[in-house]
Parts: sequence; C-alpha cells; structure tokens
Amino acid sequence: MPAATNRRKTGVLLGGVASLALVAAGCSNARPVVDGTPQCTTWTEVRPVLEKQCGSCHGGANPKGGWDATTYLSAIGVPAPQATFLADTTASGVVTAGDANSKLLTVLGSNATVPEHRVSAATLDLLTDWVVDCKLSALNSAVHAGGILNPADPDFHGKLLQSRGWDFETCSGCHSDDPKAFDFAGGTAHVSCLACHKKGPTDCTTCHSSISRDKAHGPHLTGPTLGHQFQCKECHQVPTKWDDPGHILDANGKPITAPAKVTFGALANATPPGVTRPGPATFDAADESCSNVYCHGGAFTDSKAKVPAPKWTDGKDDAACGACHGTPPQNHGSATECSMCHGDMVDSQNHLVKLDEHITGSIHLLPGVAANDCTTCHGGLMGNAAPPPDLSGDTSTSAVGVGAHQAHLNPTNGLVSPMACGDCHQVPKTVLSPGHIVTGQAPSVFPQSIASTSIAFADGATPTWDAANGTCSNVYCHGGGQTLSQDTAPSVNRNPISWTAVNQNQAYCGSCHGIPPEDGQHPAANLSTCASCHPDFDATGYPQANADGTIDHVNGTVDTHAAP
Repeated sequence: MPAATNRRKTGVLLGGVASLALVAAGCSNARPVVDGTPQCTTWTEVRPVLEKQCGSCHGGANPKGGWDATTYLSAIGVPAPQATFLADTTASGVVTAGDANSKLLTVLGSNATVPEHRVSAATLDLLTDWVVDCKLSALNSAVHAGGILNPADPDFHGKLLQSRGWDFETCSGCHSDDPKAFDFAGGTAHVSCLACHKKGPTDCTTCHSSISRDKAHGPHLTGPTLGHQFQCKECHQVPTKWDDPGHILDANGKPITAPAKVTFGALANATPPGVTRPGPATFDAADESCSNVYCHGGAFTDSKAKVPAPKWTDGKDDAACGACHGTPPQNHGSATECSMCHGDMVDSQNHLVKLDEHITGSIHLLPGVAANDCTTCHGGLMGNAAPPPDLSGDTSTSAVGVGAHQAHLNPTNGLVSPMACGDCHQVPKTVLSPGHIVTGQAPSVFPQSIASTSIAFADGATPTWDAANGTCSNVYCHGGGQTLSQDTAPSVNRNPISWTAVNQNQAYCGSCHGIPPEDGQHPAANLSTCASCHPDFDATGYPQANADGTIDHVNGTVDTHAAP
C-alpha cells in the first residue's frame, strides 16, 4: 500500500472525532488535519508532479489534447472559464473520481507507449491515490471535504450551498472580511472566493458562466448565424439581484427546485405591421418547443417556413435560412432575389450583411419599397415607373423588358394620350400584392382581371400577347374590338410588328383604321374631312388636344357630331 494511503487511513482514525463540532455547526463533512499530517493526497501534492512531468506539453495557451495539467480545475476537466455551481460532469474524460481506469492512469507507467508518459512507480502511485482513493481531493481541511472544488463531487461547494437553501451567510462568516457585507474577500479563512468568482459568488456569472454550453443557450447568447446576440430577458424574467423572489427563492425565502421558467419578452412577442399573429409566444416544457415566437417566424404563419416551432434541443438547422420564413416566404410569390427589396440587409447572393439588425422586430425594406414606389425596381429614368431600366437593368429598347414602354407612356405622335400601366398589366396595390413578384416569370400582359378598366379591352376587344415573338394582337388601341374589326382597309395593322421595334412607324394614322375606314359606313373621304363628323379632329385630320393636354382619340368612345 502506498505511503499516502497509509497516512490517509491514519488521519481518519485519529481525527474523525475532531470534526464533529464543525459538522454540527453546519459545514460540510469535515476532513481534519491531525498533528500536521494530511489525511489524504491532495492537489497540493499532485500539482508540482503534474507540472514537472506533464506541463511542458499539457500547459500554456494551447495544451496538447486540450488537457491542461497546471491548474486544479483544468486538470480534472472543468471547461474554461469555470464550471457552473451545479455541474455534474467533467469535460475532458482524462480523470474521473474513484475510477482506476481513468485515462490519466492508464496511459502512464514505465511501459507507456509514449516516452513522455513513462513515469516512475512512485509518481503513478501518487496519482492513483489522488484519483481513486482520494477522489480528486483539492485540499485537506478541518471544515471542507476534499471534493469542495470539484463540480462532479457530491461535496462540491455549489451543491452544498444549494442543499442549504442558498444560505450565503454561512459562507460569508468565514470568507468575508465583513460577514454582513458578503464581500467574500477572504475573511478569517484567508481564502478569497473572488479568485474564481471574479464578480463574487452572488453574481449571475457564478451559476450561469457555462450556460452557452447548455442546449440552445449558446446560439442565442453568443449570436446565431443569422442574427444578433439575444439578451436573457427575451426568454426569462431577469432578477435585479440573486435573492429576488421567484429567482432561486420563493416569496417565503424557500429554495425553488423547478426548472427556470420561460417568460417571453417583447421581441419574442413582436408583431410587425400588417401581420396577424396566431397567438402569444409560448414554450411547451413537456417537449421543449417554442411556438408563435417572432424570432423563429412563428408570428408570420408562413407555410413555407421549415422550422417555425423549434425544439430547444434541436440542431443548427433551426436557425438556418429558410427555417423561420420561406425562401421566399409564402406571400412573396417565387421571388428569390431578396436584395431587390431588402438591399440594405442582404447582398446580391442573399447573404446577410447586417446580422445585428436582423430579427429585431422590424422588417427592413429599401425606402422606395417601403413607400410602394414602383421606380425602386423598374423605371424612373423617364419620369415614370415603366422601364427603362427593366428588372434586369437593361435600358435599350431592344430588350423585351424595355421595348415600347415609353412609346406608350410618353407617346410623341400626337394620336393618343399617355397610356396607363393598368391598360396592359395588373398594377399591384403594394409590393407584396399576390402575383406581383414572381421570379423567373415575365409580368402578365392583358390579364382578364383588368378587362373592365383597361382601354386595351374596349369595345369587346380580346387583346393577346405573344411572348415568343414579342407581338400583341386584337388590342383595341391597335384596331381591335367589334367596331373596328369591320374595317377591311388594307392599311390596318392590328398585329404590330414587334414590341422591340421602337420608332419604326408602327403607330400612324391609318394603321388602326383605314382613311377612311372601309366598313360600309364611311363614304370616300380623306383626313381633311374627318372633322366634319368627328369634332375632336382639326382640319388636317389630327386629334385636337384638350386644354389639359389630353387627347380623346383612342379612349374607347367614337365621338361624332350630333345628328341635325
């Protein structure tokens, strides 16, 4: 039996009675020192051995294998910066109290395969005594057990404090210079708690310092990949001090043993303008899932969102793009170019560029989009919302997206007033109106939904658009409709040559009806005689402009002089 074990046994036999008074006083199981002889092998004896034998590799800023042999907590595998009060496991697996098969013991010895691991029998006996028999004892004390600093030990001071109902006054009596001030600076014990707990044992970081390793706390507190760092208050009622009722003590000062209560804050319950949320943000403790939480898209009821009600224990996909809202969302059609409307938040590759402003309760839209200004995405160069430029940025009339838009909205031939966008397209009320943004699909031309208001459908015309050839036909403005369809004059061109053949004389007097129309109702005439029947024309046969500059020609009504 190693010498250390012999003296430990002796210490217990000689000193067992000496600690009874301290136990009765309320401290943990006593481990007395008798005649200056330590009762058990402790870190005080082990540290210099580990530093000498292992410190050159297992020490410093980047210890080999992630194991640091130079401090007590790191040697027993407590994750940096420190364990929580109630930790029940160690991280590294190098040592386990009471386990003779701990890695530290099995890789050492005279026959170790790694030369640096070949230690003497005396060293191995010392380490075995410390790990197995003394269960990683940190110290020998007439007050505290050897496991007082080991989070995995039943005698860990955090667990003892919890078992005593968080009675810090007992600790302060020995560890505070002023027991009533709870400064924990050393006191009569001459051991300061501030060496490990920099802000004091009652600070939030003492119990919650390793919270980032607990399930989904880390991604929320350290900053998920798609958003900013969240504050504790977003999910919990945060106390102003440790002993506030409802924190770890109830209104009667009794310890609360139930898990921390989830009480969602303002952000989780945010409701953006125009959104009707299905209900308040809630947490189901039974299956650890959230629902109706704004941060996960629960307020939007987007059927394309992949994980709008995540589980607390699920993986990283809960915060992946597309988890909280579809890509695109349900009410965005098939739009996939997010930067068109959210250019201040995402780049052209749909990568977020402002993480700290994402998931804040506000929907970031480009100013023009927010104001439903059509020129934000197309048009604007000619003073109206029609291209150029088109959605691809083209400005040439040879591009289908540009074509003859301006020839219709800014006609220069004197035959017609400017056409409205609604004469050919369904004009959305807002950017997100259904059917507006449809990525990969050209805007609908002459949809039936505009038939009652569009001049293109006047007089029973049935306008159509041939996207393949870039031509339109049977449009009232180009001679379509019941009345003009009876005109058989050879000059009529009811199928304009091409949408992109701008300034090629496709709209001229005689292209939509003959001069005169050959419909059996017009006698032989020429332009100079049009005014005799049609009051809106001048002596040259061209439409006269009204006082406001508008022209009544091509307005869906044939104006004639009253019969005598």
